[in-house]
Amino acid sequence: MESVAVRRLDVGDVAVGEVGTERKTPCDFVRSAMGRRGSDLRDQLRRLAAAFDCPSLLVEGTVADLDRAAGDPAAARGALASLVARTGVPAIPCGDREALVDIAVRLGREHVESPGARPAAPGAVPTRSEPTAKRTYGYIEGIGPTLAARLHEPYPTVEDLFAASVGDIARLEGFGEGRARAVNGLRSPE
Repeated sequence: MESVAVRRLDVGDVAVGEVGTERKTPCDFVRSAMGRRGSDLRDQLRRLAAAFDCPSLLVEGTVADLDRAAGDPAAARGALASLVARTGVPAIPCGDREALVDIAVRLGREHVESPGARPAAPGAVPTRSEPTAKRTYGYIEGIGPTLAARLHEPYPTVEDLFAASVGDIARLEGFGEGRARAVNGLRSPE
């Protein structure tokens, strides 16, 4: 059995090996990303990225929860997109605390346990020199670098992708209705 140590971290809320996670509720996100008081989320994410090979921001809520907390959906989504683009740290709206914990554990396991029976093919995820959205698309199961590039061309931001219909995505070369539904299913219900 692995040992677990509970201690105050210099940066982030949870660390598992080289995986560092910052956790925010929608209200925390609004205060630290959009407010003039409290911590500066951009600075937190930059320090997280400098300290860990695999940094992530997990939000304990949906995109709709962020919209409500901010009172201005365009501002909330713009702040989220800006943070991801400017820091290179992926942000994952998790829905609720249970899902957030599950995702945090899975992120950690991916880096400390033996790979599963279906390892990602070499080059399956685009490198850090690629745009953040394109790298994010590479993490979708069944999407390799070629399909991530095809998805990124018409949908250069995650927000653009979330606005696309299953039919729009299915019309892309290499995407059928099944793969398009999987991609479209990532968006939070609103």
